[in-house]
Amino acid sequence: MRTNVKIDGLISDPLAEYRRERRKTITDVKLRWKKHLRPFFGRMKADNITDTVQRYAKKREEEGAKGPTTNRELAVLKHAFDLGLTWTPPKVRTVPAMKMYKESTPRNGFLTDDQYTQLARECNKEGLWLRALLTTAYTFAFRKGELLNLRVRQVDLASRVIQLDAGTTKNYKKR
Repeated sequence: MRTNVKIDGLISDPLAEYRRERRKTITDVKLRWKKHLRPFFGRMKADNITDTVQRYAKKREEEGAKGPTTNRELAVLKHAFDLGLTWTPPKVRTVPAMKMYKESTPRNGFLTDDQYTQLARECNKEGLWLRALLTTAYTFAFRKGELLNLRVRQVDLASRVIQLDAGTTKNYKKR
């Protein structure tokens, strides 16, 4: 088993995985690594980071980073360790415990019928195009990006179908 692997050697695995799977978030992962994780962990041996993770979290807090931001950064590091365990022989012995910050629950707000009607009236003042966007988003529960990236070829009015391509949805699946 390897024991001299440095953290900056581990990070190549998740980056390769993200490239191979064509994940849109690779840019975000690279930025988190270069700007925050590498300066703190980069040259450190993977076996030596037991209590260092908590010091990193404290440092990020002092810099003004919110808990969920630090969670995303630590998730990159954890994923690198997880992938390090999958090698033969493993690159690391274990995945260190990484205590995460508590996060608020996901958004779950929905428009009531009255709110939709009021919003639709306001959209009408701007133009039919905005009303059409609102109605489509409301009816099909589209995200903003899905709606704004919609193309004519994806809409079949005769069949009353809108087909979202795999590359335009949050989970990369057609719907």
